[in-house]
Amino acid sequence: MSAKNPLPEKAPDRSLPCVLGGSMAKYVWTVNGAAYPNRDGLDVKDGERVEITVRNETGMAHPMHLHGLDFEVTEIDGKTVHGAVRDNLLVPPKSTIKVIFDANNPGVWAFHCHILYHAAVGMFTVLKYDEADTQFWQPEKTLTEIGGVKAER
Repeated sequence: MSAKNPLPEKAPDRSLPCVLGGSMAKYVWTVNGAAYPNRDGLDVKDGERVEITVRNETGMAHPMHLHGLDFEVTEIDGKTVHGAVRDNLLVPPKSTIKVIFDANNPGVWAFHCHILYHAAVGMFTVLKYDEADTQFWQPEKTLTEIGGVKAER
């Protein structure tokens, strides 16, 4: 699939790693070595051209979904492509995919595996703009704690 309306040619202002990790054995899934909840997001500035290198170190595919922005696939396992503009990306096992986007929608946006039980146990992070209003972002709390439900562990 190629982009019907590709992003204009422009070098990235910022390159960010996004390493997908974890295992079925312990059933913990991670982004950049950390399971969510945590404050280790992907930070950007308004107006930047951003490149994210998504490297899947696991043995299974992960459909990654970015809220609030659309990105264009530019490279798959070292091969340059002009992929479709989208907000979802299937990252095959042991593969690397690069995407670019223009940071033009300030806020704190979820970026997570769309296999929701992977997101629930850690394969979730945020794309956070510098100067974003973070008053409602509470990464120290689980979804059940925010909703007022006490979870047994």
